[in-house]
Amino acid sequence: MLSIGYILLFCYGVFISISIWGWLKAVSQQIIVFKKKGQGLDLDVIVPFRNEETNLKGLLMDISAQEKGSLEHIRFIFVDDHSEDEGRGVIASFEDKFALICIKNQGEGKKAALETAMAHCATDLVLFWDADIRIGPSYFIGLNALDLKAIDMCILPVVPRLEGRFWQRYAVLDFLSLIGTTFSWAALRMPIMVNAANMLISRKYFQVDTAVSSGDDMFTLHRIKSMGGKVTSSLDRRLEVFTSMPADWNAFLDQRMRWAAKSSDYTDKHTLIIGWSMVLINSGLLLLMAYLLFIGLPQKALQLFLFKSCADLLFLLLVSMHFRLSSSLIIFPLAALVNMFMFPLIFIASRTKSFAWKGRTFKK
Repeated sequence: MLSIGYILLFCYGVFISISIWGWLKAVSQQIIVFKKKGQGLDLDVIVPFRNEETNLKGLLMDISAQEKGSLEHIRFIFVDDHSEDEGRGVIASFEDKFALICIKNQGEGKKAALETAMAHCATDLVLFWDADIRIGPSYFIGLNALDLKAIDMCILPVVPRLEGRFWQRYAVLDFLSLIGTTFSWAALRMPIMVNAANMLISRKYFQVDTAVSSGDDMFTLHRIKSMGGKVTSSLDRRLEVFTSMPADWNAFLDQRMRWAAKSSDYTDKHTLIIGWSMVLINSGLLLLMAYLLFIGLPQKALQLFLFKSCADLLFLLLVSMHFRLSSSLIIFPLAALVNMFMFPLIFIASRTKSFAWKGRTFKK
């Protein structure tokens, strides 16, 4: 029985080693994606929102603070998904500062909001943002520097804010593992994840799937790959957007369930192979450690736990250092223990329970 554990650990070690190799490659590639100065990027930026009055103020102020000249040829399309606050008024107060329009969702939900926005979109490339992000003053300088010729998707960094509560700190570590994996495998030319909070795509690939409640970012990535499109990524610090983590356990669980629920509809071979491998390895290790504890071999269970945790720590250390979030690792010992149960829990819950999002309840 213990030999099975060693096989699982070996497989997990291989996965982490490849991820580290990909991450180092992604970091080294960030300096070679720039183009020579020329005409600014012609771009529409789509921002769907629902009851985001406070967050919109911050984002609009960040856009207004962009370096001079960087917003030429950039237009912002805000889509109101039936908000009940004063978000539209906040947007209206910035109409004289840069090119923007604010329109009302013709349907209900984020998918309908995206379709409504695309009907007003006029550029070949489209940038998707979430309304609750913040950006730095050089974001569009960095975006204009990218060489996006013949690019169908560019995966851009979404960075978690480090805040005080335990579940927010735990969510930061979990998020760092996801963003690290995203850029690792993208650098290895096998992209498996993307985040619509900061995603640039060719307009011709846009399509929403109304059969599932979320996941248009992932389905767009898979569609582009299946059609032979070119996917690239950039870890340029200027292109980072910053987002807060869920404030408590319920919000965290709802968010992760929403992300996991769409996975049953994936068809991309890289995503399926890697995703199912992680599910089986993590579940197998958890069951094996429980069995070892049951038969009175706690030291063997501890060995398995420590090996896996050390592999995770090494990867997270590299990723957190890049994003200047190394202090988040202070809770890693406790987070590693929680993680052993969290992975299977989220997987099962996403297929059996409903989840809340933006004041609405969704069923799998």
